[in-house]
Amino acid sequence: MQQQISELEANARTQRYLSNLAIIHSAGTPIFEQADETSKILFRADPEDEFEIIQVREQWVQVRLENSGEAWVRASQLQPANEVDDADESGAANFNTPNQEVKPFAGDWPALKGKPALFVFAQPAHTIPDNMLAKSQFDFSRHVFTEGYRAAAHSTQNFAGVVVVFLGAKGGVASATLEDIRRWRDGFITDKQFLARCSFDPPESFVEAPKK
Repeated sequence: MQQQISELEANARTQRYLSNLAIIHSAGTPIFEQADETSKILFRADPEDEFEIIQVREQWVQVRLENSGEAWVRASQLQPANEVDDADESGAANFNTPNQEVKPFAGDWPALKGKPALFVFAQPAHTIPDNMLAKSQFDFSRHVFTEGYRAAAHSTQNFAGVVVVFLGAKGGVASATLEDIRRWRDGFITDKQFLARCSFDPPESFVEAPKK
């Protein structure tokens, strides 16, 4: 299971650099066999699902499926390019994730206490200046929250949140529930509201994190 989650995250991180990427906006989006709403619905996609774009035809976009098949989706069902979050790619480049696992959250944070969570252990990929480390950890936490949410959508193992454990001199633990990540990604709560609902311990290890 850990290997599957790792592969999903690596694949998602690579795909983010593709310019021809279609990202689903709404839950239950129908993926059609042909560019026609009367054609067969192959399946229904979830928010943040990503597909390689083959071609665009008026109000339809042809996409490539994981099995090398092809399908069509209404362009109106995709995220506009200016709404696609970059998932803090600059922060992502600063860290490696040597280990990930799903296990119960043993901390005192009530939102996840005793619940299964995806733990992602992060360590600097290179030397990060002290005056930039806290900001880098904050950016990487946001990145992992997004990628962990996507992994959960495709995982057979249920978990209630994502926890990023930073290894190194500054250390720190950033945690968020999947429900809050979903509401944030879908635009129901703002960045400020989302971050206020997360746990950053200790806060000084994460520049821009809300102070408790």
